[in-house]
Amino acid sequence: MTRETDGGAPLTLAQGAHITASAPVRVDMGGTLDMPAFYFPLTHLRPLTVNLAVSLRTQVELTAWKSGENRIVSRGFAPVTWPAGTLRNDHPLGFIAAILAAFQASGLQVTIDSAAPPRSGMGGSSTVAVALVAALYHLSGRQEMDDTLRRDIAAAAHGIESSVLGIPCGMQDHLAAAFGGMHAWYWQGIRPGGGYRRKPLIPAAEADRWSSRLRVAYLGEPHDSAAVNSVWVTQFLGGRFCAEWEAIIRCTHAFCAAVERGDVPRAAAAMNQETDIRCSLTPDVLTPLGRLLTDAGRKHGCGVRFTGAGAGGCLWALGAEGDICKMSSEWADIMNSSADAGQIDCHVDLSGVTVAA
Repeated sequence: MTRETDGGAPLTLAQGAHITASAPVRVDMGGTLDMPAFYFPLTHLRPLTVNLAVSLRTQVELTAWKSGENRIVSRGFAPVTWPAGTLRNDHPLGFIAAILAAFQASGLQVTIDSAAPPRSGMGGSSTVAVALVAALYHLSGRQEMDDTLRRDIAAAAHGIESSVLGIPCGMQDHLAAAFGGMHAWYWQGIRPGGGYRRKPLIPAAEADRWSSRLRVAYLGEPHDSAAVNSVWVTQFLGGRFCAEWEAIIRCTHAFCAAVERGDVPRAAAAMNQETDIRCSLTPDVLTPLGRLLTDAGRKHGCGVRFTGAGAGGCLWALGAEGDICKMSSEWADIMNSSADAGQIDCHVDLSGVTVAA
């Protein structure tokens, strides 16, 4: 292995060697608030995002390939091979090429496999970026997975992905993939130190209990987060719906406090209030099927929210054990006639990004 990333020899992998990294996707509350366009002007309200990593993991494997080239293999795309250092932001896998170029990687095959549905609104592309950056850091010699490395992995993955995609892109997806578990991320804005502050919300011993209160469903159609986020950013920066975004921050604070107390009904109420506010901004964030599932969840006292920016993808629900089971049964009946929609078996993922060689 070559372990130079600072202008020396390219980063390569010996024939027969391999490195495998994996990271979880997430469900969330208070998304979009992780974008600087929102959290800087709203700093006085202590904007935050809460996310919960779930056990739909994305795996990235590095193996040796031809010298001077990199090959990318990902389900849903034809394999691509480009000269090392190539930048291709005109291709859906261009952000992978950009990460490889940043690390001066050469002669690598990158094989990607994700357990989450494509374009599910659960931060899938960011999870790929985190897993790949973690694998490349491991290859370059940074192999002790402590909090400092997790922060560096998230920062590098976010910086490269957002610069290549050229769309509004916050950091919560990368942080959830890097750290796992359930966290509140406070966006510091103009506060001293800037950046973000991490607050774990549930101890490891409580993960199974929270998993039993959780359900996730795929709506059978992919989402388009860029389109929805662009609308929200344009509205907000144009001076529209400022009161609604302030209310979303209050909902997220209420959700966070309820989770810390173990108060599931109040957490569910905060989820539903936030969903209603966002639907008032952009009604299409809930598809017709999504509205049916949301109504079913509320009937049983559960909170239901779309993942990410909605408009397809997934929904997630939170409720007391008995209520969530009743809701889940009704969800199954509602989605029974759909070939593509359905509930996804998953649980709270505490591990965050992991690397093995």
